[in-house]
Amino acid sequence: MTELYRNDYMTVTLDGVRLTLGWTREEPGDDHAVKTADAVKKSLDAFLGEHAGEKYSVMVDLTPVKRTFPRAIASYTGWLLGHRSSIRGGAFVTKSLMLRAGISAAVLVPGLTMKGFSDLDDAKKFLTKFE
Repeated sequence: MTELYRNDYMTVTLDGVRLTLGWTREEPGDDHAVKTADAVKKSLDAFLGEHAGEKYSVMVDLTPVKRTFPRAIASYTGWLLGHRSSIRGGAFVTKSLMLRAGISAAVLVPGLTMKGFSDLDDAKKFLTKFE
């Protein structure tokens, strides 16, 4: 497993063809989450720039996150939209029904299959069909 980015709240890793954005704790607010999103996108852009033409699955593990961060969600959704040619499919996991509903509505990206789950193992099983 290769670590592409880390801060006090989350880590981005690559394991085979699976990119995982995994939060370890909730960020303090939307402003902070947007700054994290900017740093994550920069890291992912650099990685994908070095691996042009390759395709990856994306796992977003928001298990410890309870609140919604609308601007951060919009930022990540914009990144997904701009990079859908490099993404085979994606899954996100959260225990929060409100967060899952908010993200599900936000990530309706044409040409990209992205599905929400409440269980990490179910999300991993879903992604295997893209790997």
